[in-house]
Amino acid sequence: MSRDKVFCSQQDGLTSPSEPAFVARENACGEDDGYLLSLWWNWATGLSELLIHDAADLRRTPLCRVKLPTRVPFGFHGSWADHQTLDRAVAACRNGE
Repeated sequence: MSRDKVFCSQQDGLTSPSEPAFVARENACGEDDGYLLSLWWNWATGLSELLIHDAADLRRTPLCRVKLPTRVPFGFHGSWADHQTLDRAVAACRNGE
């Protein structure tokens, strides 16, 4: 491998992880009490996968791997909002706020 190239890979053909999104557990007790979600590209299938990790222990294998039916473009950004936050935003829109 060339010294000027960076290659990030995980087992089973997964590569090119997205920026992770942190999702706090309900009633979280600490700053790492939650989950990290990241999208990975599977070069073997040409599709993307969502990996969910325990934010308090990143050395473990993912808690869950969700195989998506499509490829999510590189550079895709997102954020997380819990259902209460979304309900308040929808209510504010409906009330013209």
